[in-house]
Amino acid sequence: MVVKIGVLVIFRIYKITWRYVGVADLLNIVLAVVVAEMALLILSLPNTYFHLPITGLGKRIFLVDGFFTLAFIATLRISKKLYLEVIREKGAGCKGKRTLIIGGGNTGEMLVRDMARNGFAAFYPIGLLDDDRAKAGMQMHGVRVLGNLGKMGEVIVRKRVEAVIIAIPSLSHKPLRELYDAARKLKVGVVKVVPRIYDFDRPDINLKGLEDISIEDLIGRQVISVDFRGIRKFIEGKAVLN
Repeated sequence: MVVKIGVLVIFRIYKITWRYVGVADLLNIVLAVVVAEMALLILSLPNTYFHLPITGLGKRIFLVDGFFTLAFIATLRISKKLYLEVIREKGAGCKGKRTLIIGGGNTGEMLVRDMARNGFAAFYPIGLLDDDRAKAGMQMHGVRVLGNLGKMGEVIVRKRVEAVIIAIPSLSHKPLRELYDAARKLKVGVVKVVPRIYDFDRPDINLKGLEDISIEDLIGRQVISVDFRGIRKFIEGKAVLN
């Protein structure tokens, strides 16, 4: 126990936030257990300097011990994440707006994850749409890809969608306008888009970063801001011919 706890401390296993545990954390747990069992195996080898209670034990014991140690740690932690994100939050009911996410890539996945972290208080994902045929029918954190973008109108009516979030930052203004017009035509109250700044694969995409679709997004033009202060400074005290 001393060896195992010491190794887990060294690998910072106790610093993991178990609600957001991921594959990298699980791999770190596996590595920590392997190192702990290797240390115990070395300590069990006969020697002339000291004799421990584990000295002389068979090598298979450490293999079995490592398997059960890994199974117990992983099961305990994953069960906590399962309870927090699936049983408690899903069981609490659909608290937010019934939301359709356009885009089943990394951006859409991050939005679904952030909705779960916030307890679905503002948005509740009922499905995703993506033009990639390989993603059709797949599930992302329990939310299914319902088809391609052409099925948006059908899904909005069938699923009683209240909000649409466009999670494709690289989408050009023409298809963006088509999606926006189609959603508004079907009386969707909320239509939001992920800012184009997230084209750089930033890892902090969340619900707070969403924006309402502006007229500039729809017509494909950049916002022109007039520097009134600079103009005033330039012409102040001068005779101007207009």
